[in-house]
Order: sequence, then structure tokens, then C-alpha cells
Amino acid sequence: LGVFWHTQGSGKSYSMAFFAQKIRRKMAGSPTFVVLTDREELNIQISDIFENCGILGKDSKAKQCIATSG
Repeated sequence: LGVFWHTQGSGKSYSMAFFAQKIRRKMAGSPTFVVLTDREELNIQISDIFENCGILGKDSKAKQCIATSG
């Protein structure tokens, strides 16, 4: 649906989490979100935020949703 482009420290992770929650509320089905980062620490940060916000579902853990290879 689009591209997020933010500067450093501007709340990208939370913006993406809130956007994903809105999409899940407004659209039928089970959408898949792909988040591309350039650093491992960002992968962990964003997946942890998605987990803590309940976006991944009850049984999913952040570590299960991070790709193991490109």
C-alpha cells in the first residue's frame, strides 16, 4: 500500500505498527506486512514493537517472524 520514509528517531516503528493495526481493522482477510531494514537491531526493534502491540497474534513471537536469510 505504500512506503514509509522517516528520519532517524522519528518513530518509524510505532508509525508502522499503528498503520498495520489500522489496516487489520479496516480490511477483511489476513494481510501480510513486509518490513525491510538495513540493520539487525532494527529488525529486532520493529518485530518486538509489533509483538508488544499485539499485531502478530496471540501465539506468535517476534523471533518467529524475522526472516533467517535474504
